[in-house]
Amino acid sequence: MNEAPTADRGELRTYAVGLLREELDEGEPVAQGDEGEAPRATSFNPLAMGIPVLLVGFFLVFLFPPVGILLFGVAGFLVIWGIVATLFGGRPARRG
Repeated sequence: MNEAPTADRGELRTYAVGLLREELDEGEPVAQGDEGEAPRATSFNPLAMGIPVLLVGFFLVFLFPPVGILLFGVAGFLVIWGIVATLFGGRPARRG
């Protein structure tokens, strides 16, 4: 590892650091949009979580019925909430 002559080590170190800096240089950042625009909130639809909870509840109802039944209830609530949010959630129209 340190087989280079002592006089050349400084130059080799400088060369290696230069290569690393070139590799890590990211350039100019990419603009994501107008700066006056508010960040867009991510939408959450409970229907997406209701379906896996329903499947887990179906599996657990055979192993541990009280937890399975509870998960069925939670999944039912999430599915209904997701359907209502989808039907009546109305997104504002995008401008532009």
